[in-house]
Amino acid sequence: MNAKEFALNAIKPYYKDPSICGFEGVNCVYLTEDGRKCVLGQYLLNPEKHAKSGSVASYILDGWRQADILKPEAVDMLTPQQWDHLQQIHDRIAKSFTRDKLEDVVDRSGLFTMEELES
Repeated sequence: MNAKEFALNAIKPYYKDPSICGFEGVNCVYLTEDGRKCVLGQYLLNPEKHAKSGSVASYILDGWRQADILKPEAVDMLTPQQWDHLQQIHDRIAKSFTRDKLEDVVDRSGLFTMEELES
């Protein structure tokens, strides 16, 4: 599986059903009180540890080994920047942004196109 396939498989369920997003109140979280997880949260080894923490994506960006944070199937599938973009896409889906604003972050991610997400 390449990065594009991995990213699409990870985010499409949220696009198809935003109610499963890891979103509470006005914020996206890795793990909600009722068990929903954000796109990165679903791949965390210990989502409970990070449920209310800062950005795990920033830990990866700061050079933490992905193997110390992520489930084996997700390790090194995406670069730190790609994880950050994928999380931004999740957050825009969860917050019901307009298609244009979602497409903007999808385009900036370089992971896939809006048309691929919608297919």
